[in-house]
Amino acid sequence: MSSSLKNDKYIEGFGDQPCLFLDRDGVIVPDIPYNTDLTKVSLKPGIVEILEKAHALGYWVAVVSNQSGLGRGFFSWTDYRRVHQKICALLAERGQWLDLALCAPFYEGTEFTPAKERPHYRKPDVGMFAHAQSELGVNFSNSIIIGDSATDLIPAFRCGVRKAYLVESKKMDGELRVLAEFQKTNMEFQFQVISHFSEVVF
Repeated sequence: MSSSLKNDKYIEGFGDQPCLFLDRDGVIVPDIPYNTDLTKVSLKPGIVEILEKAHALGYWVAVVSNQSGLGRGFFSWTDYRRVHQKICALLAERGQWLDLALCAPFYEGTEFTPAKERPHYRKPDVGMFAHAQSELGVNFSNSIIIGDSATDLIPAFRCGVRKAYLVESKKMDGELRVLAEFQKTNMEFQFQVISHFSEVVF
């Protein structure tokens, strides 16, 4: 092989990596709107086990979370960091971790400069997924999305993720209606409703 061809190659494995994409609130932790109370931060049952399985199989684990509370000014960046680090500490106690954690603070009318610079990060846009692909070398076709909203599953599908799981929740009926409407013009889109993470197939 010529040196020019070698120089054109990517690092071995980059672009081939599967990723387990997770929403945060309602998936990793219970969905408590705009929560900043660290005493209320807890892991959902089964989340440690699915992270353990994903890592054992060579998956990256990436969080893609809308955090409009930042853009709305409901809580500070410091509050967000503290909650994130509490989640990381709880996972570390069980021997698990997050490889990448992204959040989208954009909200219409926000004065938060970092949010205004990245409106495309807010789901159902694909900005956070594209960031993860660039950062981690993700192969979307081999990846998985677990969320509790249509806005979690739809951008993942648009990026090429074909294994999609919707976590049961109190808002599920509304999410199912949105997903059914999306399926009318996207016939290849399929997803499975799950009540426990053990139902996810890698």
